[in-house]
Amino acid sequence: MMSIKDNKVVRVFGNNGLLVAIIILFIIMVITSDVFLTPQNLINILSRSTSMGVIAVGMTIVLITGGLDMSVANVASMAGLLSVGLTKYQGLSEEWAIILALLFGVGVGLANGLLVTKVKVNSLIATIATMTIVEGVIWVYSNGANIAPAPEFLEKMTSIKVFGNMPLTIFIWIGIGVLAALMLKWTKLGRSFYATGGNPEASRLSGIKTDNVRLWAYVLCGLLSAFAGMLLVSRLDAAIPTAAAGMELTVIAAAVVGGTSLSGGTGNMFGTFLGVVLIAMISNSINLWGVPAAYDNVVTGSVIGAAALIDALRTRKKRIG
Repeated sequence: MMSIKDNKVVRVFGNNGLLVAIIILFIIMVITSDVFLTPQNLINILSRSTSMGVIAVGMTIVLITGGLDMSVANVASMAGLLSVGLTKYQGLSEEWAIILALLFGVGVGLANGLLVTKVKVNSLIATIATMTIVEGVIWVYSNGANIAPAPEFLEKMTSIKVFGNMPLTIFIWIGIGVLAALMLKWTKLGRSFYATGGNPEASRLSGIKTDNVRLWAYVLCGLLSAFAGMLLVSRLDAAIPTAAAGMELTVIAAAVVGGTSLSGGTGNMFGTFLGVVLIAMISNSINLWGVPAAYDNVVTGSVIGAAALIDALRTRKKRIG
């Protein structure tokens, strides 16, 4: 009987399976769709990935520390509403509206971090609690209505084109991902994220303040989620209460498919980037094939299930050695 250690499927998906999957899907789409390979469609795939990609950066950091943040999507939606509503309804300047919206994300991240590190609530339960609270705030603040138009500063992030017809937001997402990757690799805090997630007890004994490290992870995730909400506002030219609905599960799937472990200690930004691209390509393919939008959730759920399975196999292989 073949052992987990010798299983070729585990080895492939643990090493380069994600890239192989992207290439296979790319080839299938080129063959089956005349529209897929057009420059505008490829740009559209990346443009629609920006908010999910930025949230995924924050989620990857939290997952590396061994945590989970289910509040990210609602934080993004609420921050988007604040970035528009504080100007339109409360009369604040665009600058102050954006700053306060970002601080809202930081505040929720701080609350999540304190619940997990000080109150010792399980990260799933803690962040579901804040997710639910923020969802209530969303509907109270917006009354279920969209708020438009986007502030001029945010609108420009999409209207400004780079290298022909590529929105600036694509490069903002990539830039954030690169900075996060450099932080994880070259800074003390980044290395502490990995150490805390990989072996919390050994990290504490070596002098790492693991509670502070995890607190920073949630704060960064909240900040990035809030900024992602503004990218959504920029792309949609409006703040929509449900704009990021369900995105928390999608970004977890992207990170895990990209090699980040649900048990903590491993993960990288390039893998998460590829995971986001794969999910965006799948969604785009469903649209181009004319499949009813309802099936998008079926496919996303399948990707999440596959991600969990791959992570379980990867973890078992690691334990066996």
